[in-house]
Amino acid sequence: MISLLFIPIYDLLARVKTNSFIMLDFFQARQAMVTHQLQPYGVRDPKILHAFSLVPREAFLPRELKGIAYCDAHLHFENGRFLLAPALLARIIEGLKIKFADTVLHVGCGRGYFTKILAYLSHRIVALEKSKEFYDTLKIDFPQNNDWNVQVVHQKHLLKGDPNQGGYDVILVEGGVSSRPSQLLKQLKEGGRLGMICKQGAGKGVVYKRLGDEFSCEILCNGTAPLLEQDGFSSSPHPL
Repeated sequence: MISLLFIPIYDLLARVKTNSFIMLDFFQARQAMVTHQLQPYGVRDPKILHAFSLVPREAFLPRELKGIAYCDAHLHFENGRFLLAPALLARIIEGLKIKFADTVLHVGCGRGYFTKILAYLSHRIVALEKSKEFYDTLKIDFPQNNDWNVQVVHQKHLLKGDPNQGGYDVILVEGGVSSRPSQLLKQLKEGGRLGMICKQGAGKGVVYKRLGDEFSCEILCNGTAPLLEQDGFSSSPHPL
């Protein structure tokens, strides 16, 4: 069995496009992702590693991308949406210190892969998605798979968050953000945490924490991601 870990990404893409990719053992690829991507990137929490070892990433991808599901790369869909590389977002999820009793807002859930991960780690998930196609699919798929702790919400402007509910313990933004996400920060509870990828400079994974009306900001790791949307809701720069 050929290993995904030793095939260059450009070769993988070529094989998928030409339909010449051999049958993959997705279970082995998933375990290899945990061992050779997440752990070397600094992810240590057993609960998070276990969740990533259980959730089949390929199940959340269109057929033409399933063969490269476990590559350490961002995968792009035809409608402009994307799925982020697993190690980078896993590191941010670990930095959020999610507790099982937490209520989590997942901003830009896409096809729902990381939402499923979060559903293993927390009490309740509100997942925002701007693609009507993805929203319609997830609204059916999550209940059918007994993920009753997931609520999917259609939101055209993702960085506005979910102001009608608010009071979140944790907010995870799946995508790059180029300015301080002020509207999302206001939706955190006292002590709440927001994890995202700052697009300023080389790019960094960061976690904000609410302390009254102030917010601390911790840099977790280097990394970049596609811009979630043209985030014109605030002109305040990141405090990095």
